Amino acid sequence: MQEFKNFTDFLIDLKSIQTKKPLYFPKIAILGSPGSGKTSLLQSILGVKLFPDNFAHKLSYVEVQLKTADNISGYTFEILNTQEKFREIRPFRSRLLDFIGTLSSSYEESVTISISSPNVPHLTLVDLPGLAPLNSEITDDAFWEQESTKKKIVKKIIKDDKTMIVCVLSAHDNFADSRALEYAREYDPQKERTIGVITKYDQLEAESQKGEIKRIINGTDFPLKHGYNLLSLHTSFRNTIEGDDEVVENTEGDQVSSAAHVYKRRIDSIEFLLIKLRKVFCFTFRTILPGLFNEFQAKAKAYEEELEELEAEEEEAPID
Repeated sequence: MQEFKNFTDFLIDLKSIQTKKPLYFPKIAILGSPGSGKTSLLQSILGVKLFPDNFAHKLSYVEVQLKTADNISGYTFEILNTQEKFREIRPFRSRLLDFIGTLSSSYEESVTISISSPNVPHLTLVDLPGLAPLNSEITDDAFWEQESTKKKIVKKIIKDDKTMIVCVLSAHDNFADSRALEYAREYDPQKERTIGVITKYDQLEAESQKGEIKRIINGTDFPLKHGYNLLSLHTSFRNTIEGDDEVVENTEGDQVSSAAHVYKRRIDSIEFLLIKLRKVFCFTFRTILPGLFNEFQAKAKAYEEELEELEAEEEEAPID
């Protein structure tokens, strides 16, 4: 997470200077089809396993707020819905799953948790519900009512032009039918803040399927301005937050070896993806810098004039 921490530390320093223009911290919305590896990607970025294998929630979303907190040691975990705090990951994880089990499964309720530590960046990640293909053959009215509800949820999160969109797509998916890509195009038409992640490429056997992914990676089909990242999501990963040597097995997956190659192109690591996301955030943040600099200069001039007035008053003060 150091890839993001340097950037968010910069924002914290900048936020300490009082400005009229509000500063915002990065938010990443993760959307994709069921089984594409959305939740696994979330856990990979966090470096901690919060949910069991094949976890599929029916919540409106799961939001994880990472907060840089220099006044504590280690980590503090909190379920904001219940305001319960934990200092260890295992009881927190157990209570989190118990709490989710009490909630409605109709995409009407959300869960928000926070992880505070000196070691994490100030960053928010949102795991959105799995989206069915556009041309699904299901005719059940209740199913399509759910998909309509999901669209409202997704729109609420990704319409904010300060939110990065990560579209997670399985290599098995028909990209032309991807509801995630459709919504990303609808709410980010300029493709300024959308990044693609392709999972499960290593499970492909047909050369024709591999060729399709190659064309997508090369930008020939379904192009995105910031491109796609290949992630292998079936290996184990070390739990960095728990701070021990436990290796958590995850059938959906997490980090990958940078030595692996696909068409002589290395499969991307989580670190590579985070660096790419940080670059996009830096690019978008630059758009507000001119206004901030003008405000800083105006304030500096006002402070200088005030200081000069104070110095003049001291010189003219009568001597008793």
